[in-house]
Amino acid sequence: MRRFFAGIVVLGLALTCAAPLTASAIVGPPFWPLPASSGPLATNLFKEQVASQPMIGALLGTASNHGTWVTFLSFNRTSLSSTKAVFAVTTRLANGSSVDGQMVLYKYAGKWYFYSITRGGVAGISNVANPPGISNSVVSNAIVNQSTYQSLVVSIVNGGYRKLNVLSRSSNVNTRQVNIKLSGGTHAAHLGRILAYAKTASNGNRYWFISNLR
Repeated sequence: MRRFFAGIVVLGLALTCAAPLTASAIVGPPFWPLPASSGPLATNLFKEQVASQPMIGALLGTASNHGTWVTFLSFNRTSLSSTKAVFAVTTRLANGSSVDGQMVLYKYAGKWYFYSITRGGVAGISNVANPPGISNSVVSNAIVNQSTYQSLVVSIVNGGYRKLNVLSRSSNVNTRQVNIKLSGGTHAAHLGRILAYAKTASNGNRYWFISNLR
């Protein structure tokens, strides 16, 4: 996530074959943002979402253990610049436990993109191994879709929404939809959905990528 789903994007957003929710992520130096005239760099967004698999999976509900699925998520913006928004995130799981984390969105050419949602206090992850047989072109659709659907992401960045309740989930083989309710900010409550898609690596593991929040 660089880094809820700016879109928590989710706001963000499971592990079919990713590391378990309790697994530690490999932390490295952050990527520098691209110039404002550029779009998000696929290599960076790809690595950030790969590194965010435990939390993305929990949000999407891809694990066989339903107790690890996210039911509620709150996010509080801790820093904001012209190109980056960082949120402290608290998730409540179906088993009653909670997990704290960080969500990061980046802004390019006037548009916000979800980069990462990770557990712990470190905002942003970089040095992770690329899944075998998957190239960074897999996030091309996510870049296009996130660029198109900006309304809810911008509202999250600006404090319009600070809470996300998961209402239901649906899926087929390679796509998932999470139906959500956004609330808790300066805007009236809003029903939305998080869309994601999967890609299978050559070792058989599946990786999920946040497409958009709408």
